Amino acid sequence: MSRITMESSAVSLQFRVMERNEDGGSLARSYITNLIDTPGHVDFSSEVSTASRWCDGVLVLVDAVEGVCTQTIAVLRQAWLDRLITELKLTPLETYHDLAAKSANAASQNERNTWCRKDGPTLLLVFQEKDDEDIYFRREKGNVIFALAIGGWGFRIGKSGQLFANKLGIKEVNLRKVLWEDFYLDAKTKRVISLGTGEIVRESERAKVLQDGND
Repeated sequence: MSRITMESSAVSLQFRVMERNEDGGSLARSYITNLIDTPGHVDFSSEVSTASRWCDGVLVLVDAVEGVCTQTIAVLRQAWLDRLITELKLTPLETYHDLAAKSANAASQNERNTWCRKDGPTLLLVFQEKDDEDIYFRREKGNVIFALAIGGWGFRIGKSGQLFANKLGIKEVNLRKVLWEDFYLDAKTKRVISLGTGEIVRESERAKVLQDGND
């Protein structure tokens, strides 16, 4: 079946609705809605991105016969990325790290699901509830490696925790819990301080735990 894909087109729709006023009577109010109809072909994804930034909201339509297509996935993924930045206030670098971790976890879960489907009849005979936290990648668990090819270095949390613990004189178990988020080290008291505690620490008296290891 041949198709014709058109570029984005705008249209203004005006409608009137009856609303109740403060006196209990009816009042006719007029509204105008400006719509931008964007193409569904994936080759025109740039027009969808541009139009979505002009609008206050986006309505994604999925054909009941064709179902979810490539463009649908691209649009939903874009909305997800925008929410990470606009709602969670993540920086582009934090957004990248969040997506990298989620992609690795999704791949791991997909591999596990494939294995379960393959051995399904056998698994049903010995099925039991089991904690599957160990299959996911989390930096706190130590199963994520940070590396830079151009710099020729790489490390895991376990190793860096040992190095920092020896240098700072802090127990490794306690230090590994505060290597992330907004925790700072008070150089005088050797205490790790969270910005959420309300304590005020002068900039000259604190250094971020990870940055302190560069000395």
